[in-house]
Amino acid sequence: MAYSDFNLKKIVKQFELTLKENQDLFADILEVEFSEILKVSLF
Repeated sequence: MAYSDFNLKKIVKQFELTLKENQDLFADILEVEFSEILKVSLF
């Protein structure tokens, strides 16, 4: 299938997939404080 012909709805139907669009993948991840090195590197 050419990229220009790609259609997610067709693929979901063809392979009988189920989409989970509103799933919170990071719900169980705790927030952490950025290290000082990371803060300095990014800002």
